[in-house]
Formats: sequence, structure tokens, C-alpha cells
Amino acid sequence: MSTTAAPSPVLGEILVADDDTAFLDILVKTFKRDFIVHAASDGKRALEVLDKMDPVAILVDEMMPHTTGTQVLAYAKNLRPNAARLLMTASTDFDRAVHAINQGEIHRFFAKPLRPMELRQSVVDMVQKVRAEALLRVELETLKQIRAPSNQAPSVLMVCANGDLCGVAVEACQLRGWKAQVERSDAVAKTLLANRSFDMLVIGRGDEIDARGLVSLARSVDESMAVVVLDGMPTVANMQEALALGCDDVLTPPFGHSEVVATRLERALHNHVVMRDMHRVTGELLTANRTLALQRRKHEEQQVKVLNTMVRALEARDAYTAGHTDRVAAISVRVAGVLGLSPERVEHVRVGALLHDIGKIGVRDSVLLKPGRLDAEEFAVIKTHATLGDSFLRDVDQFQCVAPIVRFHHERLDGSGYPDGLRGQDIPLEARIVAVADIMDAITSTRPYRSATHVDTAFEALARIEGTALDVNVCEALRSLHRAGRLVDLLQQPDGAG
Repeated sequence: MSTTAAPSPVLGEILVADDDTAFLDILVKTFKRDFIVHAASDGKRALEVLDKMDPVAILVDEMMPHTTGTQVLAYAKNLRPNAARLLMTASTDFDRAVHAINQGEIHRFFAKPLRPMELRQSVVDMVQKVRAEALLRVELETLKQIRAPSNQAPSVLMVCANGDLCGVAVEACQLRGWKAQVERSDAVAKTLLANRSFDMLVIGRGDEIDARGLVSLARSVDESMAVVVLDGMPTVANMQEALALGCDDVLTPPFGHSEVVATRLERALHNHVVMRDMHRVTGELLTANRTLALQRRKHEEQQVKVLNTMVRALEARDAYTAGHTDRVAAISVRVAGVLGLSPERVEHVRVGALLHDIGKIGVRDSVLLKPGRLDAEEFAVIKTHATLGDSFLRDVDQFQCVAPIVRFHHERLDGSGYPDGLRGQDIPLEARIVAVADIMDAITSTRPYRSATHVDTAFEALARIEGTALDVNVCEALRSLHRAGRLVDLLQQPDGAG
């Protein structure tokens, strides 16, 4: 046994086994682009390798010393049930291949001689199909926890010019309680396929039946429909064609009793029922999610309306707050732009600045509207507006990203701020921007107890607390705006002060 590792395997491990060492080398080279390839030169060695690996595909020759390919794949079916099981046969091994298919031990067989690149593509396609079916089962099990799948009996359309050929399948459907409709004309069957929904199509191969056309139509109408072929006189070419078309199973004589056939049909139907149930459940969940999203949006819109009402109420109580928040928002946006914040973060700064004093709606008038300076007790009350504003916003999804700005815009780099005493970089940059804009506007605005300060004097005041209370980079960005003449138009300056 030799092992060849691909530089960057895409699909996983594959076991290839053939007693023709020259052809085995060709197989290794063919598959190393897509797999980590493990090679075995006889069946016994293949079994040993299987015990030590977890393959996504197993490709073996039928006629090998010690152990045949079908015996290897029968062993693999129990040991590695999720691996694609593939058999290479000579024309003389055809009966064994048919038997292996009938026992459910292989997914597909390939008749020698083989074209390596065509073989490679077929194996890759089969691995992806088997993997998709495994994922489908997992997804459905998850969805089953939410909604139960349909319990409706499967519907089966059978197309057989030879009534005897379909008889065993009809009995199998009756045994399982499935609804089976039998048609002798493929033209009638095609009309039914185009206009009605079936879970399974069973085709009795014969000269009068256009099997290829029926399979193609079934797949185009409903990809979740299972397709099974009944072949009374199987040949290698017919078997390969059916599997290449994507048929889920090919039943050949001897069919056995009804229970055996029912089990085969059930197995073919399973993955398609899983897919259909998943589509149905997913559709129901999408509909439910859309309804929930609409309800949530309406709830959020109502919350925004409440906040807007609160803002208007605050503006009506305190005219200073209305003009102040607009100016702080405009200054903050320009500073954020100078600092190179992304458009999304600039928008967060703008909204956070507009709402930074929203918590004052919960501060009593005697404190909020006091014309003079606040005493210590009153100042303690006014400080609560930061946490009140945070509590108003934190439960509204679209405002959760700006709630930290509202809570932390009075924090200071040296930890002397409120409400949490944050220091340095623990304070979000957006909150540091609003803090500087807030102070600049407050200094340069007229208040009931003092007149506005000239902008140059305001910058001198900011300079005294840069690095200790305020962010140096934010203050410098604000200064750069002033030097460029992009600040004074935003400030409330007395006539001639600018």
C-alpha cells in the first residue's frame, strides 16, 4: 500500500484498489488532484487500509486476489456508510455488479476499459452527491425539531408497456400503502409528469418506452422525485446509462418477493422524501420568519416613534437641548470624518450625538431647567441622564450600537468621568468624539447664567484638559477643522465673535 498526499485536498481521502499495478498507478495520478489517495494492490490489503482511514470514496476492481471488490464494498458499507462505493468491472463480471447493486452495496459501477479523466469526473460527482445527501439528512433532523415532516403516503407513477414487469413493483407499493398509478404509454406518463406531483417514477425498460426522455422530464419537473428502472433484460450499456442519468436504483431479475422490492423502492425514495420535506419545512420557516420580521419591524418602528416623541418632549422642556444636540451631532460628524472613520461608524456618531442627552427626559424640571449653577446634589441628579439614556436605547435593536455613546460621553481619560469611571482606550472612540464636541459647544453657547465664550478661548480651555480628560487626537481633529474654516459655522457665536 502506498499513500500520495495532494498539496491541498479538496474532497478528502479516497481508496483505490486494483491488482493491475500499472493501472493502479494511473488511478493514483488521476485522483491526486482532488483527493488524498490511498492505494491497495489486492482486496485483503484494501480491507486493512479501510480500517485505518475515513474515506469519502472507495473505488475497487471486482476481480482481485484474496478478496473481491464487491466483498470489499460490502464491508465498507457497514464500516464507512457515508463513503461513495464504486466498482470497476470487466464485462465478464457484470452479474456480480448487478448483484452488488441489488444488495445496495455500491452506488455505481464502471465497465473496463476506462478513460481516466472521465472516471475522475464521475467519481467527483458521485462523492459530492453522496455528501449532499448526508448533509440533507442532518439538516432534516435539525428541522424536525421545529416542525414535523409530512406523513402523507408517497405517490408513485409507473410506466410499463409490459404489465408483468411492473407487477412486482405494484405489489410492493400495496405492501407499503403507497398510491401507485400504472400507465402503459410514455406519452400519457409525460403529460402526467408535467401536470401532477409524484414522489417516485418507476420505469419498466422496453422498446416502447422512452426511458431517457422520462427521466429527463422527471428531473426537470421536480429534482426531488425518485427514479427507479425495472430492467427485465439488463445489459452493461443499459445499466450504465440508467445510473449516468441519475436514476436512484436499477432493479433486475430475479426481483425476489414483494418485501425485498418494497425495501429497494423505499431506499430509493428515502433521500428524495428527505429533500422534499426539507424544502417544505424550510418554506414554512421562511414564511414564519418573514411574518416575524414584519412584526419585529413594526415593533421597532413604534419604539423609534416613542424615542422621537421623548426627544421632542425634551426639546419642548429645554430649548437649549434642541439646538445643542444638533450642533454636537454636526461637529461630531466632521471630526469623525477627519479621523477617517468608516461611513457606518460616522453614522453611529451622528445618531449617538443626536441622542446623547435623551436621558434628560427623566431628570426633574427643577434640576434640568435651573437658571443658575447646580449644587452637588443637583449635579448628582443630572449625571443620571447618561445611564437613563442608555437604558432607553439598549433594548431597541437599531440603537444598540449607539447606546455606548450615550452612556460614555461624560467619561474622561483619567477616570474622573461618569457613570463608570472608564479610562483611556476603554472609552469608545465614538464617545470620545462626542465628548469633545459636547464640551466645545457648551463653552461657545450662551447659557442662562453666562454668555458664550469665543472659539479661540474655548480651544485654550480644551488644551488645558487634553490628554487627561479629553482625547488628544480628537482635539487636534477639531482644531484642524477650525483652521480650515469648517467649524465656526456650526457654533452658536454672538455677533462678531467668530
